[in-house]
Amino acid sequence: MLKIDVEGAEHLVLEGGLRLLRETRPTVICEVAPANAGQVTKIFTEHGYLIFDASHPAGTREPVDSAPWATLALAAGRADRPATTDNGGQQR
Repeated sequence: MLKIDVEGAEHLVLEGGLRLLRETRPTVICEVAPANAGQVTKIFTEHGYLIFDASHPAGTREPVDSAPWATLALAAGRADRPATTDNGGQQR
């Protein structure tokens, strides 16, 4: 898992980590500034990630078309739905 909170430079962090996205395919939790949503969305979709709004309750999340402020990005093919950690940090 990769957590990114860099106050508006998230697209730069992702651009620097393209190999990681391609090869390791981590789950990514990222705060995305509205000005960077297009660039972040493009990076994730070009690398086969599904984007979810992490502010929605676990179990109700559906893929979204654009990276929201609270982005959860999951490599497509790793799971149909993002895992939840609502039971004391244990993934379900």
